[in-house]
Amino acid sequence: MNPALRSNLARASVLALTIVWATNFPVIKAIFDTGLTAPNYAALRFTLAAAALLPLARWDNRELLWGSAQCGACVAMGYMTQAIALTTASANKGAFICASQVIFVALVNAIGTRTFVPRTWAAAVLALAGVGLLELAGPVRPELSDLWCLGMPVFFGAGYIRLEELMSKYPTDARTVSALKVAVVGLTAIGWSAGRALTDPAAPTLLDALTAPHLPWVSLLYTGLVTTAGAILVESYAFKYVPATDAAIILATEPLWAALFAAHMLGETLSPTDIAGGTLVISACVVNELRFGGPAGKHDKGTGESALNSK
Repeated sequence: MNPALRSNLARASVLALTIVWATNFPVIKAIFDTGLTAPNYAALRFTLAAAALLPLARWDNRELLWGSAQCGACVAMGYMTQAIALTTASANKGAFICASQVIFVALVNAIGTRTFVPRTWAAAVLALAGVGLLELAGPVRPELSDLWCLGMPVFFGAGYIRLEELMSKYPTDARTVSALKVAVVGLTAIGWSAGRALTDPAAPTLLDALTAPHLPWVSLLYTGLVTTAGAILVESYAFKYVPATDAAIILATEPLWAALFAAHMLGETLSPTDIAGGTLVISACVVNELRFGGPAGKHDKGTGESALNSK
């Protein structure tokens, strides 16, 4: 396949993932409204995903397994902070703060490679400005739960960087990376659930959740198999051809899709300020995709090999 076409298809896949993942915010909010706790929800969701993906993994490469586990640990922390935050924060706000991962990824990439790509940083600043407008100028004011939301961009961003490294070194092992990632998240969530039950006798156990009469199985299957197992597998393939910095900027559009889904499913509203902030986020993606004259840098080849992997 033509490298440019392959790169464009991979970027389109990342955009599609962004839309799919955006549905998580209102769906998770609706799940929590049924009384399911964050630890039990995370344990059920990622156990389902791990059960679907682990049969696809191979176990003969320790370095690959260890790197995948590291990636999974980052993702586990991101999902845990997401689950805790969404017990009180709005779906819109959680998505907007999560989008600031674009700055984290660009910063880590610049420090690690000692390179400065003006186009990427301009896009990152635009994206952060859009997120800030959506978050700070709207009707929902900052609150303590936002501190949990801040864990999402840090941990998810670190996971994207590690994933890019893994897929550059092991381009044919997307299934193993995906399986180990969700398995680590699942084990972490089970431990979280057990720890919560041990420290708080009033907290429902995982067994309590499984035997609850109104457990939202349809939503659990959707988030476990579609937005987790399927989406993470597609993500791993896409990251063979899309640098983490570029992917993070595409993923910064997630608040727009989350806001639309939240408005449709939960009745949350979009103000003119929300629309203005969303426009800035979209502008960031456009700026990042612009290719100026002159020799192409590593971020402009369309092969997915960013400077992060040239060390």
